[in-house]
Amino acid sequence: MKLRVVFRRQASEELLEAARNYDQKSLGLGADFVEEVEVLLERVVRHPEMYPVVERDARRGLLRRFPYAVFYLVTDDAVVVLAVFNCTREPGSWRR
Repeated sequence: MKLRVVFRRQASEELLEAARNYDQKSLGLGADFVEEVEVLLERVVRHPEMYPVVERDARRGLLRRFPYAVFYLVTDDAVVVLAVFNCTREPGSWRR
């Protein structure tokens, strides 16, 4: 069974905000950012436990090109994206 990807509202807003910010820097960079998040999540769907647990059951995958982390939980049928976090911010603020 293939896991589905579910974004919490806040994580979806963080993704869109970051993409808009990158597009303001350079047209098309926002799409590159979203694509990199999608690639990371495709890896997670195939291998849900490949990234380390960082707190309780939350795992963290780091993007390669951008200073962002994707925090997620794995349930029986889904990957739940908790946060798309800018790593230049206060480290523990993703929990909020």
